[in-house]
Amino acid sequence: MPIQTIKGASLQSKNSCCGVTQRGYNALVTRPLKKLASLLARASRITSARGKKSELARFLGEPRQRVNDWLSGARAPGGEVTLQMLEWVQAEEDNQKTSPGRASTRPERKTQFRSSKVYEKTKPSPPKR
Repeated sequence: MPIQTIKGASLQSKNSCCGVTQRGYNALVTRPLKKLASLLARASRITSARGKKSELARFLGEPRQRVNDWLSGARAPGGEVTLQMLEWVQAEEDNQKTSPGRASTRPERKTQFRSSKVYEKTKPSPPKR
């Protein structure tokens, strides 16, 4: 929907950017937001361990409260910080993959043998007179 024509070129409405339709614009905006949401979810999962939010904040050079705001969804990080966060998340995920985890199978329990006296009934002693 052209607003004005200048020497054969048309200016598009505010909702359309650079000749991109509204549908295309929405796709351009929502894809990166989904990727950012995925990154923040991965970061939240990793930072659930004690001290990891502080470690991430030191790595990014940002206050821990700001990192909390990003992870809670109250605010969104900028582009440069997002790239640094992606780098940190990938490194942490690689560390988790290479670090030894818990054994997949537990050892069997050993049977404890008890003397048979425990299972036998004892005869009551005769009453005292």
